[in-house]
Amino acid sequence: MQVEKQLPDVRRSVSILIDTLIPGDQDWPSASLALGNDFAFLEALDDDVKSRMLSHASTLTDMTAPQRLSALRDLEQCEPDVFERFLLALYGAYYTTPLVAVRIRTIATSGEPEPQHFDPALLAQVIQTQAGRRRL
Repeated sequence: MQVEKQLPDVRRSVSILIDTLIPGDQDWPSASLALGNDFAFLEALDDDVKSRMLSHASTLTDMTAPQRLSALRDLEQCEPDVFERFLLALYGAYYTTPLVAVRIRTIATSGEPEPQHFDPALLAQVIQTQAGRRRL
């Protein structure tokens, strides 16, 4: 019963945490918008990392946006391994959501297509000038 009462608070604090890390803008959805209430990425974390990040998330709820950023910068400095593991799990979840996948596809198909032919003259020029060759 106590856990059920805490769930909305946990969801709110996790949403604040992930939106501070991936706030979104006019082109990209925020993390909470992309993930909705699906915080399954937390299950990929070991219990220690998950409990530490949930504890940190709960402290962010009463902070202003600049205070949240500062607190997360401090966390990144003080507990880099915990922060990195959480961030990698979040990135993995965020960039595989349907909402973000649509955005990525839109960007990938919006530019000029690459030439579909091989140009031996360009290769000859690269070989002649040794462009890209490592120089010691």
